[in-house]
Amino acid sequence: MSGNSLIRQIRCWLVPCVVLGLWVALLPALVPAQESKAVWGLRARDVFSINVVSSRATSLTFGGNTPILIESRDFLRLEYRVESVDANGDAKMLVRFFQPQRESSGDLSRDARVAAGALSRLSNCSVRLRVDPFGVASAIDPAEHSGFLSSLAGTDEAYIGFLKAACPDDVYSSWLGRPFWFPRRDMISENQKEWTVSVTDSVGAFGLLRTSLTLKPEAVDADTMVVTISGKPEFAPLVLPSNAEVPESALQLPIREMTIQSGSVTGKAQQRRRPPAGNLPAPTFQSARPPFDLMEVTINVTGKGQIDDRFGSSLPAKDFQFEHSSRNSMMITGFAFSENLLRELPVVPVEQNPAQ
Repeated sequence: MSGNSLIRQIRCWLVPCVVLGLWVALLPALVPAQESKAVWGLRARDVFSINVVSSRATSLTFGGNTPILIESRDFLRLEYRVESVDANGDAKMLVRFFQPQRESSGDLSRDARVAAGALSRLSNCSVRLRVDPFGVASAIDPAEHSGFLSSLAGTDEAYIGFLKAACPDDVYSSWLGRPFWFPRRDMISENQKEWTVSVTDSVGAFGLLRTSLTLKPEAVDADTMVVTISGKPEFAPLVLPSNAEVPESALQLPIREMTIQSGSVTGKAQQRRRPPAGNLPAPTFQSARPPFDLMEVTINVTGKGQIDDRFGSSLPAKDFQFEHSSRNSMMITGFAFSENLLRELPVVPVEQNPAQ
C-alpha cells in the first residue's frame, strides 16, 4: 500500500472516530437523564411563559340607593424558569413579571386608586417559588414576599399594611401556583379521574376566599377534551398579621362585618390537539409540553356587610349588599423544555473510503 493510500485510509477512520467522540462527550448534556420526579416532569433550565388577564367587578348597594360600581382589569406576562430540582422532586423556580398594566373604572376607593398605579411597579420584578411534585406552591423566602408587597405599595406605608393583610403568603403562592393545578402533563385525557386542589384568593378589603376545587375531565366532542373546574368558596375576614410594622389604625379597613350569602367558582382548561402539518407523518414520540394551553376561572360571590362607624358618616346607610365577580384567564404563550432537545443520537456521518 502506498504512503498516500495509507494516509487516506487513516483519515477515513479518524473522521467517524472524532465525530463519535464528540457525541459521546456531549451525551450527558444532550440526552435526557432518568425521568424527572418534578411537577410536569420539569428539569433545570426549563422555561415557559403565560399571559394573564384578570378582570374584577364589585357592586355595593346601600339601602335602596343606586349601586356603587368598582371595576378593574389587569394584564400581565409571567415567565417561569426552573433553577433546580432536588432529589424529592421539589422544583425551585424564578418567576418574573413583564408588562403589567391595570385599567380601572367606577367609584374607586382610596385603596383601589392606589392599586391602579401599583401594578406597573412589578415590571421586571422577580420572585422565587417552590413547587412540590403534587403541584403545591410555596414561597421560598418570606423576605421576597415582603419585597413583592413593598414593590406594589411603593412608599405608602399604610398601603403596605393593607397588602400584608389582604395578600398573605398563601394568596401569593396560590396565585403564582395556578399553572400547577395540573401536576402532570397528561391530565386532560379521558383516562384521568377527577382530582381536587385547595386555593386561596383575595377579594381586597372584603377578605379572603378559600376554596376546594374539583377538576374533572370531560369530552366536549369527538376531538376535544377539557377539564371543568368547580367549587364553593368560604369567606375569611382580613386579619392584620401580629408582626406587622404598620399599626392596625393605619389600615383603614372600612368593613366591620361580612357575610357570604352565595358563592361559586367555575372554569375550564383545555389543550389543543395539533394534528401533523400537511402530509408529514406523526412524530414517533410525544413532545413534552405544558398540560394546558388555556385556563379560565370565574368567581362569583354575593353577600352583605356593615361599614365601620369611622367611615359611615358620608354614606346613606351602614348596611350594604354586595356582588363581586372576577375572571382570570391564563394562556401559555411559549415554552422550552430540555426533554425535547434531543431524543436520539444523530447518525454519525462516515466518509467513503477512497481506497475501496
